[in-house]
Amino acid sequence: MPATTFYTIPNNASTVLLSPYTAGDSTITVADSSMFGSPSPTFPIRITATKANGSRNHFSCTGITGNVFNISVIDGYTDINLAVGDKISCYPCRESFGDIHVAVNNLENKFSQGSGAPVSSPSDGTVYIDTGSTTKKLYVRAAGMWFSTVIS
Repeated sequence: MPATTFYTIPNNASTVLLSPYTAGDSTITVADSSMFGSPSPTFPIRITATKANGSRNHFSCTGITGNVFNISVIDGYTDINLAVGDKISCYPCRESFGDIHVAVNNLENKFSQGSGAPVSSPSDGTVYIDTGSTTKKLYVRAAGMWFSTVIS
């Protein structure tokens, strides 16, 4: 399972659009990018664009050059046109916490414990702890086999 890409959250970063954005474009130009850090494809930021009428869109920003953000629409939003002066901000949102929940749930599903050796054949990367005896064993599933070591 690939590692979760968590969006970096710059602290209360906010600016406005300096030029109009047409749905489908891959960049936006803002008035001041200094608070948004240095996002990359490995460490993107999730930004929210808010129109004067309250309509919103989420973008993944994977790079900033000057005041130009490289973006793509995310989180199931429909791309919308934006006007000069529309707000661009970066705050934790429902999707930010959803990313964390998914990653934690994936980790929880990879760990189990019981008495004796594991009997199931889950996917590689699963960790199982034998808690049924005084000599505890840690099992790790890799290359389709269980590997174990004594841990106490």
